Amino acid sequence: MAEWNMEYKDLPGKKIGVVQGKTYEQIKACYEYMDKISGVDMIAISFDYSYYTKSVPHPNKYVSWMLGRVKLLGDLLKDGIINENKPHHLLGCGLPQEFSFYSQYPWIYSLDTSNPVVHGIKGIEYGEDGLWSKESQKLFELINFEVEDTNKILYNISKFKMVLQMAKRKRYKVGEVVEFNFAGITEKGKIIGIQQESKYIVYDGRYTYPVYSDAILNVLK
Repeated sequence: MAEWNMEYKDLPGKKIGVVQGKTYEQIKACYEYMDKISGVDMIAISFDYSYYTKSVPHPNKYVSWMLGRVKLLGDLLKDGIINENKPHHLLGCGLPQEFSFYSQYPWIYSLDTSNPVVHGIKGIEYGEDGLWSKESQKLFELINFEVEDTNKILYNISKFKMVLQMAKRKRYKVGEVVEFNFAGITEKGKIIGIQQESKYIVYDGRYTYPVYSDAILNVLK
């Protein structure tokens, strides 16, 4: 990497380094190299390290891949390895519901996958809980594929975006005092209950309000 940087130091653009390794120690060492020595601008983590099937063994390898990356990122963060000031990229996708786990990781900048498109082309719609298997086919192999129903592709893309929105949505706790928008007016009150995920009951000292997380503007205390 150092030799490449020296030879192509005048090459325009930014650099991304992909972490490699078969054990946690190897992955951690490679991450630290990418972060502290290589000079890359972004760090990428793959979706299918063989390490995942060892760290989270499961009969369904796609579940291992999904939860394995979730666990890996959590472990790297817990061990103080993750550089939260550097953007991170998630390479590929096994199961789309994986990305609902990353709401607390603002350092994840981007991801790339053809998962919703490939499955849509093959006529496979995302379920309410995502997918539990994966078509092992690259998008470029389907360029000349005759698509019977493009609605399945658009539906999957929409569902995938919903997963990402869920990951971005903040969670609030009972007892927190918040500012929120209600009928176009900014109100203030304490969260006294949670009706369902993303829907809260807020009391302002006089009235109770049903408030969705998207309407909460700020936590005061």
